[in-house]
Amino acid sequence: MATVAGLDLPSSWLILTTLLSSIQNGSRRSLIATRTLPVQSAPVLQHVARIYDPWNREAHRRHTFAMFENIRADFNAHGRDAGAQGFWVMVIYRFGRWRYGVRPALLRKLCSFIYKVLYKIIQIVTGIELPCEATVGRNFVIDHFGGIIVSGYARFGDNCRIRNGVVVGLRRVEEPVAPIIGNNVDIGAGAKVLGPIRVGDNSIIGANAVVIEDVPENSIAIGVPAIVKPRRQQSEAGPARDAG
Repeated sequence: MATVAGLDLPSSWLILTTLLSSIQNGSRRSLIATRTLPVQSAPVLQHVARIYDPWNREAHRRHTFAMFENIRADFNAHGRDAGAQGFWVMVIYRFGRWRYGVRPALLRKLCSFIYKVLYKIIQIVTGIELPCEATVGRNFVIDHFGGIIVSGYARFGDNCRIRNGVVVGLRRVEEPVAPIIGNNVDIGAGAKVLGPIRVGDNSIIGANAVVIEDVPENSIAIGVPAIVKPRRQQSEAGPARDAG
């Protein structure tokens, strides 16, 4: 006998009609809560749920709320200055990340078009390239503007700070791997952090340093190529401001 989601057709039809009847009567939640349907019906329930709510509204609301929470944190991290160009970049970045969760696909494509236009405008205006493919944590601060390039392969933790002239990207084009930056990392003006390396938490990259090797936690990297030294422990509470 033919089957649907592992169930014979009569059973599948019974589950579908029962569930759809409950939805129409507004009792879908109570029906599932009482578990009146067999465990084997889970694939059918999931399929009907997708048909019933293709927009996945609850998940979309949570995703949207998270975006605005991140933007609020970025606003505070930039000194509550709406004119900070770094903050403008972060707003477009958060929007770009948010669009991945938009449903249905047609609306997501529209949001993607809007994002690409805004991304190019903000790139031209600020001289900052931060694609939404990069992973950036909370309270990310971009001090000043101009000449900042972050690879889409890069990853940043929370409470990081970068400045003008910073490049975080690939060491070689044929090796598409970018640095992984930990939490509370401060990168000074003009620094270059390149290749498949890790920068540990609470570290400082000095101005104009070229970092191509791993940097342990609580360290400072200075020079070309960078020399790594243990960092003083006096400023463990957050990223220092004296790197640039």
